[in-house]
Amino acid sequence: MRGFFDRLRELVRDLLASLRMLFVGRTAPALAGASVASPAPAAPAELREGFLDRALRETELLARYPHYAGIVARMVPIETTNVTAMAIGLRRRFDPGSPLSLLVNPAYFEERPEERLPVLLHEIQHVVLGHLHDELLHRVRYPHLVELAMEISADEPIEALLGDHGFSVERFARYGIAPGQSTHERYALLAEAYERGELPADVLGQRPLRDTHRTGDPRCTTLGDLIDARSDGATDRVWARRRPGLGAPSTRAQLDAMKAEIARHLRGERGGGGAASARGVAQPKELGRVLDARAGGERLAWQRIVPRMFPPTRAVFPDARRPNRRFPDRVGEVPGRVRRTPPPSLLVAIDTSASMTVDVLGRIADELERLGRVARIQVVEADAAVHRSYRLRARPRKLVGGGDTDFAPALAEAERHRDLDGVVYFTDGRGPMPEARPRVPMLWVLTHDEPFEAPMGTVIRLPSITRR
Repeated sequence: MRGFFDRLRELVRDLLASLRMLFVGRTAPALAGASVASPAPAAPAELREGFLDRALRETELLARYPHYAGIVARMVPIETTNVTAMAIGLRRRFDPGSPLSLLVNPAYFEERPEERLPVLLHEIQHVVLGHLHDELLHRVRYPHLVELAMEISADEPIEALLGDHGFSVERFARYGIAPGQSTHERYALLAEAYERGELPADVLGQRPLRDTHRTGDPRCTTLGDLIDARSDGATDRVWARRRPGLGAPSTRAQLDAMKAEIARHLRGERGGGGAASARGVAQPKELGRVLDARAGGERLAWQRIVPRMFPPTRAVFPDARRPNRRFPDRVGEVPGRVRRTPPPSLLVAIDTSASMTVDVLGRIADELERLGRVARIQVVEADAAVHRSYRLRARPRKLVGGGDTDFAPALAEAERHRDLDGVVYFTDGRGPMPEARPRVPMLWVLTHDEPFEAPMGTVIRLPSITRR
């Protein structure tokens, strides 16, 4: 039976060595010693052979620990002087399926060849224990303490190979660290000891790390880079909750109180209001809001709505290409006449008050662009005052407003344009109705499906917002 396992071990070793030579030869010519495009320059024999292959063969790592073969096969060795000895990281940041970058300083191990096996196993333990992939270990309040917990956990299975390495379980037993704990448990215990003042702040710097956690190498993202990118105090409090799930549902009274507080804030100095502010007078605010990109969904059929709401009128235009009825022989000299139906001229008002969200305004901008294909449009941006009035050339990228709502200023602007065929008003309808009525047909386009009583005009609703 012993001979069978010896033979099986030899077969596994030969197979993995073949795979490693193929994998390393394609992905890491710097350490494998061969260039895919051209021969490599002269180098020491051990580097031409490849550091990782030589280390695997001489330390018999895969023969002694065959269950780590899958992790080793994912490693892409990279020669660098950015690390003291070695570092492990992800080739693609935050991607659990990413290949593993193994940054190696061969000069370090030329002087200390006996450290190749323990340091390689240390890096493998970081992968096995999920230190590169577990977001809960990255979103922490004390990054140096989670790195300490990672070092203790990565060294625990290989303590017999390490000697006096400085991160043993026994050394931190006074803080509650015990064998068999997870990295999460150890971080929680170390954080509690640190907050009690028992654990010194520079505990991680008292002993040199076995590997480098922050390399600055653009070819991979190492442990320290992942922790630095995700850690902050707020997320630590959220992720460290003892109870999973949400709290109890808010009561109706609590929701009403929240709404009242929001309303008071919007009517204050830094926000907008609804129909009128607390002083009883609608207040405008000139806040520019950048609109989102175009969204999909159902659209209004403006090619049918416009002719019904604003009946076309035929007009006579001079045309030099048509003969004049009185002077038919003087084509091109005396213009004839042609009757056409020009697109209607519309004033389109957009309610830009605080109650109109950026998503809704972006949806209105989409409709405005489509409406411009069948009509000539004068755009008016207004809340409690008119902020901008301009001829539509393209889809607006930003709208100005953010105050209270008052429909009167926009309708007064419509009276100043004598050549209009109609008025279209995009709004949520939450505002006082003016007493004066426009002299042309009016169309209200509502952004919700709540009841809305308009003393004049016709009401339609945006389908992609009200029908879900």
